[in-house]
Amino acid sequence: MDLEFKKYLIKKTSMWSSGSFNIFDEGDALVYKIKSSVWQMKKKMRMYDVDGDLIYTIEQISTWPQKFTIDHDGIEIARFEKRNPFSGKQIDVFCKDEEDFFIEGNVWGSNFRFMNKDQEFGIASYNMWSTGDLGLAIKNVYPNKLILSIVICLAYLKISGQI
Repeated sequence: MDLEFKKYLIKKTSMWSSGSFNIFDEGDALVYKIKSSVWQMKKKMRMYDVDGDLIYTIEQISTWPQKFTIDHDGIEIARFEKRNPFSGKQIDVFCKDEEDFFIEGNVWGSNFRFMNKDQEFGIASYNMWSTGDLGLAIKNVYPNKLILSIVICLAYLKISGQI
């Protein structure tokens, strides 16, 4: 990959958690924490920076089709909508202040390409055969924390067997 890509690693916090993650940068420094309750039917996850400040709330608003909203200070800034897997574009992302984009995944749901129009600006790869970690490389086309919140939706769907 080119040097223009920023890399992250997303790890589940424990084997038992279905919506709690730690996000590390390419220097293995913790940059964000995602926390959620294991008892919620529709997931509500909160993204915090390393100082414990709330960045985004990520909420599952529909389970079929899967839809999530990303809110900042109570204002929706993006919406994640998983489409029919046979449609080519598997996931649409609608943004309030940024250009909308889509995510294409492979048949196994282990690799995802982030696209706006015809340009790829990110790649997420799920290491499903060993650790279950998700690696991400993104260009600085969109705010990194916004893309990371979208990847958390992917990670949650992946570990819960919905992708």
